[in-house]
Amino acid sequence: AGVTRGRDRTFRTDRLPTGVTIGLSRRTVPWGGGLRLGGRVSGAGVSGMSVVLEQQRFPQDQGFTRVGTARTGSDGGYLFTIPSLYTTTRFRVLTSTQVVATSPVATARSAVKVGARARHYARRRAAIEGTVIPGVHGTATLQRYRRGVGWRQAKFKTVAPSDELRTRYRFKVWRPRPRRPAVAYRVVMAPVRGAHVRGISRAVKVRPRPRR
Repeated sequence: AGVTRGRDRTFRTDRLPTGVTIGLSRRTVPWGGGLRLGGRVSGAGVSGMSVVLEQQRFPQDQGFTRVGTARTGSDGGYLFTIPSLYTTTRFRVLTSTQVVATSPVATARSAVKVGARARHYARRRAAIEGTVIPGVHGTATLQRYRRGVGWRQAKFKTVAPSDELRTRYRFKVWRPRPRRPAVAYRVVMAPVRGAHVRGISRAVKVRPRPRR
């Protein structure tokens, strides 16, 4: 009977993601600081695909909750911005497709912020004191810098929070003798294992004793 051809018809294949990568701009974030999360979706039809960011905050006794959504670029790449991180948090990214692809879990750790200052309250004595944010239990370690050796422990003490927002510490030290160089100190705060990780203060200097 011969050959008869119908008119052309077109159809669009469904999106089929095969994997999702995830990366953090930094894995340790100072308390209250921000970070970015980015990655790429692989598979078919990944351009313009909707992806969902989920988080699970410490102590991770609850499930993941949705944080936001984004659209992938032409290469399947995506980017999320977290403006402030106040506790150690786990993140993952999922595709909004019939066949769901899920990224590995990435953990961003919240580091306590440690302030420090040197106060010269007597001719021979000084104090290194400051505030840790937020209020945590843990160990404050005073470190002294020695040329050719580096930072070495000088003193340590167990500290407790004054309130939910801050923990205070204070170390007494001897001032160097006249004509000796100033001595540099810093404080390392190691919280009890939990929502935060250790933080390090800036270096501060204790000046020599004044001459009589």
